[in-house]
Amino acid sequence: MVKTSSSSLRLSRSEAKSVVRRRLLDAALEIIDEGGEGALTTTSVTKRAGLAQSSFYTHFRNLSDLLRELAEEANALNLRETRAARRTASGAGLEALRDTYRIPLSIMVAHPKLTRLLIASRYDPASVLAEWSQDNWARWREALIDDLSTIGVLTDTPKRRRRAEMIAESIMAQSEVLALGYLDGRYANVEEMVDVCVMFAAGYLGSLGLWPEGGDRAAAVGSPARSGEPLPDVGAENRSGSKKPRGARPKRSLGAGSSEEAHPPSSVARSTIRSSARAHTRYGQAGSPTAD
Repeated sequence: MVKTSSSSLRLSRSEAKSVVRRRLLDAALEIIDEGGEGALTTTSVTKRAGLAQSSFYTHFRNLSDLLRELAEEANALNLRETRAARRTASGAGLEALRDTYRIPLSIMVAHPKLTRLLIASRYDPASVLAEWSQDNWARWREALIDDLSTIGVLTDTPKRRRRAEMIAESIMAQSEVLALGYLDGRYANVEEMVDVCVMFAAGYLGSLGLWPEGGDRAAAVGSPARSGEPLPDVGAENRSGSKKPRGARPKRSLGAGSSEEAHPPSSVARSTIRSSARAHTRYGQAGSPTAD
């Protein structure tokens, strides 16, 4: 029998610190899920985590620091899982394309208060997350523009670049608005929201001649029985008699979200974006998101 020394079972100092930090972040997310940002205090976080209050300041300067860390972690998960779905969707058919919308939508609706907070902070200069949220929107936009270019959307002139930016921001705003509609109780089915996202993808990709040849547009929005009638072939006129853009890269299915390192999708429920009801009112007044 091999004896194991007690010292070998102990966590290293850095490992122990990571475990405590993880407990604080998990506790903060649970508190926001239950009571929103207003319920978040150093006392409530450490109590939920089962730690002494003094331990909070070993890991975070203040609550603002913790919130930014939580937002960054949530965003990284969303990017990672959406990116993994997009790579899987390349040439893999309609259901894989639907996943590129389903995953970010499911992540947003999994944490309603966090989602409302992150969206609203982009429009609230007083929010501790305002700068982070604006930078994050720009990060997603730039990554999505890059992804659009890989399927043939041209960005080689100022006008084409602006058009790619508008397409990217439209995709991003669409996911946010539909998620908020779900959280407000106006929409009850994520799959119906995915139907609409794919329908719009068929529209803009088709109008640019980038929808896969022979792709079933009616199937893109669900079965004909569900949609009521087949989708109009909006890209037919553009495709007929027109050549593909010279030097265009290989076609690849594209959905919502952004690009980052690819990893297999982990649990969708662990992730985020957020905002309080007060902040959502601001969002509604501001209309569709715009980037600085």
